[in-house]
Amino acid sequence: MKKDKELIEKLKKIDLLFLASHLGFTPVSKSSKYYTLEEHDSFMIKLHDNTFQWYSRGNYGNAISMCMYLGGEVDKRFQSYSYSVNYLEKLYLQMKDNIIVDNIKPHENVKKDPETLILPFPANNNKKVYSYLRNRCISEEIIDYFVYNRWVYQNRYTDNLVFVSYKDDKPVFVCEKGIIQEQRFMKEYSANDYNHCFYIDHGSDCLIVTEAIVDMMSIMELTEDFKRYNYLSINSVTKYQAIFEHLKNDTKIKSVLMRVDHDKAGIRLNEKVCLKLKKQFPHVRINVEYPPKEKDWNDYLVYEVNKKRKS
Repeated sequence: MKKDKELIEKLKKIDLLFLASHLGFTPVSKSSKYYTLEEHDSFMIKLHDNTFQWYSRGNYGNAISMCMYLGGEVDKRFQSYSYSVNYLEKLYLQMKDNIIVDNIKPHENVKKDPETLILPFPANNNKKVYSYLRNRCISEEIIDYFVYNRWVYQNRYTDNLVFVSYKDDKPVFVCEKGIIQEQRFMKEYSANDYNHCFYIDHGSDCLIVTEAIVDMMSIMELTEDFKRYNYLSINSVTKYQAIFEHLKNDTKIKSVLMRVDHDKAGIRLNEKVCLKLKKQFPHVRINVEYPPKEKDWNDYLVYEVNKKRKS
């Protein structure tokens, strides 16, 4: 259905700082007149006329254009004019005129405190969370467990999965995972505590370490009594310092089960971690195991489930 011209003009005037934030990006003040993005330093938002220019790519324009170009970084559907317009219309109907810039005026600095994590707005439901994780062969029992504990929810504006880890009930680590499997989209936050990463404490003396949170969920799926273990997803082979921090902070842990990807990076990671553990925590037992099939534990879970379905 063709959109009303008046509505289109309103959508063009949606506050670009507001829009950037809700697309999952971080506005950073450059001066009283300009903002850039933490994720793209060649992207400039001009406060005096509420327009943007992406110098490295030659893109510029209003909120609709920004939605198509910047939103396309998150989800390729935004590259469609109609999809972006529908997205902005929903945003406008939810927020109404408080996100429309008619009389241009200076904005307050929306750059977050480097010590504070600002969580993305949750959707009204978690349908996309359940759909994505079911498709990766994670059971409703495990998904429910994560949702109940506020460890995962659906981003209201992008539909991404938002994973949150807490320390003393305060969020200290947040990452988003895109719902389109082929794109492998992952966004982390600059205020994340990488000494903590994504950690689940069941009060166990045994810690299971994975590279990705969905791999963690897959290990739980493959484990008879998953609550017998603590879990840590380091989210990258370079962020393994969190393993040693948790061992320092929790002297109950007597064994570490390394369950990372079966590739060159995963093998090198295990070598580094095992060497360091033996030096710094000689009393801690180490066990290394790779998925019997496939590269990572989620792919292995999918393989096993599909094999059972065929048999």
